[in-house]
Amino acid sequence: MKARERTCEREAEVRRMVSGSVDAPAIRLHAASCGACRETLAIANGMRELARQSMGTSSLLSSTTLWWKAQALRRWDAQRKVATRMELGDRMQIGSGLVAAAALLGWTVRHLQTLATPARLPDTLTAVMFASAVLLVATTLIVVREMLAWERSR
Repeated sequence: MKARERTCEREAEVRRMVSGSVDAPAIRLHAASCGACRETLAIANGMRELARQSMGTSSLLSSTTLWWKAQALRRWDAQRKVATRMELGDRMQIGSGLVAAAALLGWTVRHLQTLATPARLPDTLTAVMFASAVLLVATTLIVVREMLAWERSR
């Protein structure tokens, strides 16, 4: 049994498409080329079909089909939980890296100020320190924006 290598940011759209019974050709086209979305679509359609069947009908699913669907749902849930933990770890690494970069930048600025007054610092070094601060702020803003977009897509 081979686990899915990755998740896709469009899986939530696939689930919404199936639950809303809306046909979205662009998402179906994406699911045809994306293994994660194709599996999500197959599981969601299978579960929707299972829910459509009334309890009183005599056409019950075979035990093999029911077992396969249950196993697919179990794997899907396990993979989603693992992916969520990995994403949390990625966020923690990014956050700690940004904090470390800010601390290093602050320490460097303070250390340089003790060595020389700002008027005596070379212009090149001052420009590099300013560029580093701007880059750190821009990176932080981009990371925060991406995290908020990820949260909204869930």
